[in-house]
Amino acid sequence: MIQSEQKLFRGVLVQAILDGLNKFFDKRKSNIKHRQEALQWFFHKDFHYVCDLADIQPDYILWVFTQLKNYNTNITYEQTKELLYETLTRQK
Repeated sequence: MIQSEQKLFRGVLVQAILDGLNKFFDKRKSNIKHRQEALQWFFHKDFHYVCDLADIQPDYILWVFTQLKNYNTNITYEQTKELLYETLTRQK
C-alpha cells in the first residue's frame, strides 16, 4: 500500500510531467516558464530525491514522460493527469 508521503511526492512528479508536457489547467496563460523549469528539474538532484521519496525510479518517470511526449494525439490535461496518477499508483 502506498503511504501518504509517497502519494504527496508522486503528486509532485505528476505535476512536473504535466508541466514538462505543456499541459496546464488554464490554457489561456503563457506557461513557457513552467515548462522550461520542469524540463530542467528532470536533470537536477532534487528530482532524484523526490523520486526516492515517492519510491519510484527516476528512469521510469523519464520513460513515462518520453512516452507521453511522443504520443501525438489531443488528450486533455485532465485525461493526461488521470493517466499519470493511474500509472504511478501501480508502481509498488
